[in-house]
Amino acid sequence: MHFTVGTFNLRNLALPNIQVYKDLMYSPQEYEAKIMWSMTQLTKLDADIVAFQEAFHDEALEELISRAGYKPSQLIISKTDQLEPKVGLLSRFPIKSQRCLSTLPKECQTEEFQHFRRPLIHAEIELSTEQSLHIFAIHLKSKQPLMSPDANPLDSISISKGISKSLQLRALEATAIRSFILDVLPDPVIVLGDFNDISQSVTTQIICGPKAPYQSSPLQRHQFIQERLFPVCDAAALKRYTNAHYTYAYNGWHENIDQILLSNHFADNNPRAIGRLHYTHVFNDHLIDHSFYNVDMPKHISDHGQLMAKINLLNAEQQKSSNSI
Repeated sequence: MHFTVGTFNLRNLALPNIQVYKDLMYSPQEYEAKIMWSMTQLTKLDADIVAFQEAFHDEALEELISRAGYKPSQLIISKTDQLEPKVGLLSRFPIKSQRCLSTLPKECQTEEFQHFRRPLIHAEIELSTEQSLHIFAIHLKSKQPLMSPDANPLDSISISKGISKSLQLRALEATAIRSFILDVLPDPVIVLGDFNDISQSVTTQIICGPKAPYQSSPLQRHQFIQERLFPVCDAAALKRYTNAHYTYAYNGWHENIDQILLSNHFADNNPRAIGRLHYTHVFNDHLIDHSFYNVDMPKHISDHGQLMAKINLLNAEQQKSSNSI
């Protein structure tokens, strides 16, 4: 058996004739174009489990999924009190349990930050009668500066302080997610979404988990390995002569800031693995560095590529064979 997971930043999916930002409101024609384009990409992605980001209205995301033909399926959308971009989770598999997490754990809170910028979704999904896994659909704080209302938006130091605040919040969010992962291990875990940073960044590696300190005993070292997650794009890159993975293009840089992290249950070097990463694919043909080429990006197109990973589950006989290696 195999299954696929994917992540899709929708770039401000919202209903028509509703002001979502000062400079953003879709006409009915623009909304239809956005639904049609997103539907095409979602159909290409065709993942069994999909994490969405930047969905302003539940109705718009529900329409997209319906028109893409995702049936039967279940959809969870995070809850917010205001008109804000939300996270969604779509699954063709039964969802055993779900929760929306908006508050940082007490140990991750500071005087300034007590909540996630975008509430995340945690769900337990039943792949089969014998196997389930935990999914975390996330959207971490962006690199856009968090500036106080009285700060000068043109002052270099004020901007730098704002970027520092954004990094602090993203790090707190990453630490919180890491604590949620430890709560559900040793069960299989997948974390996916818009991390707003590359795979080897500090914040992404916080979620993956630390490597064993040099003074660790062999038993302790093994425990650290068991608890670490790995980015699928990094694992795929090790099997290729070149690595052309990127989900975002800005100022001439092509980066992978949308991530899928798998727990050690799917690692090639784990003799007790329940599955293996088969391959990954990024749907990024539409990405052009518009700031670099000095052209405007059409509103209906996402500024992110869509990332998909296919995972082969091992049956009992295959797991036994793997254990004997």
